[in-house]
Amino acid sequence: MRLLQHVLLTTAVLQSLASAQWSTDPVANRAVVENPSDQNQPKLAATAGGGAWLAWMDGIGSGWDIRVQRLDALGVEAFAHDGLLVEDRALSSTQDYGLSVAPNGDALLAYRDAAGVGVVAQRVTPTGGLAWGTGVVLSTGSSVAPAIAGTTDGGAVVAWGEGSGVRVQKLDASGAAQWGAGITLSPTAGAYFPADVQPSGTGAIVSLVHQTGGFTSPKHLRAQRFDGAGVPQWGATPLAVFDQGSLQFGNFPDFLPDGAGGAVFAWYSSTPSLQCYAQRISVGGAELWPHNGVSLASNGSQIRVAPHAAFDAATGETFVFWTELNSTQSQRGIGGQRLDAAGNRLWGPTGATVVPLGSGDAGMARALAGGPTGGAWAVWAEIPAFGQDRLQKAHVNDTGVVDLGPEPLAALPSGKSRLAVARPLAGGSLALCVWSDDRTDGGDLYGQNLTPDGGLGNPVGAKLCGPGVPNSTGLSGELAGTGSAAVAANDLVLRATHLPMGEFAYALASQAPGFVMAPPGSQGNLCLGGPIARLVAQVGAVSGGTFQVAVDLTAIPMTPAQAVAPGETWTFQVWHRDHNPGPTSNFTDALAVTFQ
Repeated sequence: MRLLQHVLLTTAVLQSLASAQWSTDPVANRAVVENPSDQNQPKLAATAGGGAWLAWMDGIGSGWDIRVQRLDALGVEAFAHDGLLVEDRALSSTQDYGLSVAPNGDALLAYRDAAGVGVVAQRVTPTGGLAWGTGVVLSTGSSVAPAIAGTTDGGAVVAWGEGSGVRVQKLDASGAAQWGAGITLSPTAGAYFPADVQPSGTGAIVSLVHQTGGFTSPKHLRAQRFDGAGVPQWGATPLAVFDQGSLQFGNFPDFLPDGAGGAVFAWYSSTPSLQCYAQRISVGGAELWPHNGVSLASNGSQIRVAPHAAFDAATGETFVFWTELNSTQSQRGIGGQRLDAAGNRLWGPTGATVVPLGSGDAGMARALAGGPTGGAWAVWAEIPAFGQDRLQKAHVNDTGVVDLGPEPLAALPSGKSRLAVARPLAGGSLALCVWSDDRTDGGDLYGQNLTPDGGLGNPVGAKLCGPGVPNSTGLSGELAGTGSAAVAANDLVLRATHLPMGEFAYALASQAPGFVMAPPGSQGNLCLGGPIARLVAQVGAVSGGTFQVAVDLTAIPMTPAQAVAPGETWTFQVWHRDHNPGPTSNFTDALAVTFQ
């Protein structure tokens, strides 16, 4: 009986630990939502604590309902696993909706009502309360594509399409309308359609697609900034961001706030034929880059679609990744560009090559600024055959060279779509990713975090003995840990980066830190003391500048094998061969983990 109780308790502990963290295994990503039927159109909005609000449309009932979940920095869910129901709807089809976060951490949503006609806004507290009751009804007319942005005074600005124009309204923290009957943006010819809304102080920036005439007429990109009182700041009519040529049909580009009241835009055109552009507009409405944007790559023999941008407010740099195609669209790859604050192309006139053109499909590129050597991470879908999608990641350094990866983010082949990413405002993750995945049924939602060095899972351990001696890459090898410090979870993964390609490496472990400068046959520093375990059973070749190993805490290869116990602190390091310039070896820095 005691044995059974022990087994049940251990199983419960392991289940609890597994549900409370992001996965370290790209084959077993975290199932965030796995209700019956399908889940679609996930959106993420980062929260101040390093987590995010997740919203999606769920076919669990008689129609596409609106549901939300709040995830903390470790991936722990605040509500039941199937999420919190916000609006029970009987709609048979989906349409875009809006998600944002208020300064106090509440989720802000805007969506079509239960009949699929009007627009409703709702505010959800971190404890799951619907602060605006059954929702604030903003329109009862035929409306489309509502979007929402939180404002610094605790309110929200909502925009939606209605008739041939776009309507805009601000709500205060209690849900009361602030701009009278609202503002209507109407063109002198054609129609406006809402594209996106992003915060700008106590007001917001609204972007629009202007269909200049009939169905086949050119489509332009425009934007307007409203202050907290609803007064337009970028002229009497919305500012022309792109008005020479045409957006691709069905392209309603998102944009980014620049942290200074302005915005960064990225889009692709049908005229000129399938090319990507970017533009930055200041808080005052000045175009900081040439009118109609900066062309992201000048190689006219290839075409580019579906750009996704990331903005680094600290440097003023913009990173964009896109799908690159040959002129006949028979080959695909992933390209990227880095723009400085003045819009200069820092990765050359043709941009960086993340994935060379090939016969397999590649797409859904996402940009995430930052990483161990500056630059940015690219995440994309690799599709060798229908329904065999995998999500990949690679880091591109400041010079436009892939220095880490490509490596899998989601390695289990299955249909994947609607990849949403968010940059946490705290915590140890560089990004949180959620996507629709049909590995089990027609579409559950799976998620994965990404650490700055490209690891998966929650960061574990403290750095010691660094930086190491540079190896033949010119950089010092770095060691990081992800997973859990709980012995019962047995989920510690060590990841070494900036190692020379093709060389052999293995991990070392000891309960005593130490320091030996340049031991025989090495240019690096040994940071361990006492008995040292060599995890040579898990030796491997460095691939993509990285070496990764899962540590079996039940059998550290000492003499005899030793199991890690709660309360113990172990120090880890990675040794690797090198040629610098002759045969030698080197070490990463070290990582100390105190286990629980």
